[in-house]
Amino acid sequence: MPFPNLSTIKRYSSLREPDFPADKRKTHSNPQACEAMKALPVERRLAVNKRIDDRNLENRERRYLVASGALTLDEDEVISDTASHWTIEDQEYETIKNNPEIFERVKDLLPNRWFRCIVETRAKEKIEKENNKGRDLMLARDMNEVPRDLSTFLDLKFPPELFIAANFAYIPLGLFKSKHVRVLQTTAAGTTPKTVYEEGKKTKIWDIAAISKNLDIKSDDFEGCPTFVEFLEAMENYIRFVVDWDRDKEEGKYAQFIYSHGLFFKNPENADLYPYWKGTEKELREDRRTQGFKFDLPTYRDKMQTCRSERSRQINGHLQ
Repeated sequence: MPFPNLSTIKRYSSLREPDFPADKRKTHSNPQACEAMKALPVERRLAVNKRIDDRNLENRERRYLVASGALTLDEDEVISDTASHWTIEDQEYETIKNNPEIFERVKDLLPNRWFRCIVETRAKEKIEKENNKGRDLMLARDMNEVPRDLSTFLDLKFPPELFIAANFAYIPLGLFKSKHVRVLQTTAAGTTPKTVYEEGKKTKIWDIAAISKNLDIKSDDFEGCPTFVEFLEAMENYIRFVVDWDRDKEEGKYAQFIYSHGLFFKNPENADLYPYWKGTEKELREDRRTQGFKFDLPTYRDKMQTCRSERSRQINGHLQ
């Protein structure tokens, strides 16, 4: 339930004259004092305001007694002007209302209008909660939505063995689909390695071919990514993998290549051509691994045009 702000609570008009000099205010006139008071806990400020209320009430009673003739002031005695409260924001009262522990601690310090308002509001909220108890079960629970951003939404951790294997074998792109990476995360310890020799030294690495077979990733051009959407998912994860794998991270040669390579093929304009260029995409990555070719945009464009021509040729062949 929205908590009413102070403007909805009836106030009494000031007893001061409209032309009362502003510089005679007893509070809020010193910026340093205001900042110092603002830094105090709300309980301390409420206590100060309570003392101000008590003094104001005492002064009002004395003014009444003087006006009625029941009290005579000494010659130099002056009754102080009504003092202003230190500011306490509505949001702070909202916090007091919503926190029973704080409310119990400060309730005797609250101005009467706020005490009454908080008690009444909490009572109404309790009644509404009781009335809605059964009704809430029939409604969908609240949900915090998050963007489907693969860089933040999926908390994928690549097994160290996968980085080692990348130095010895071609890893099919389909293995980087999120569901497959999760499988590798949970089954890494049980994966049977194979032996390779590096500079005469025997090394145990993952058998990528065996793993791919177990995950039903075929060794064809699509390599486990039969659709463009699946390709996008796997490529995003593969880019992250390569950046982690590259000793120079984002600035490294491997990372820079896969950034450019992935950006070219992730272009949505090429989605309809996916069945025609996926084999070319795989071939270019394999050439990079085995021959170290740099990313060459003219070559990529030429190969994509060849794929378009092949698509047109096949379509025209079916129409004849």
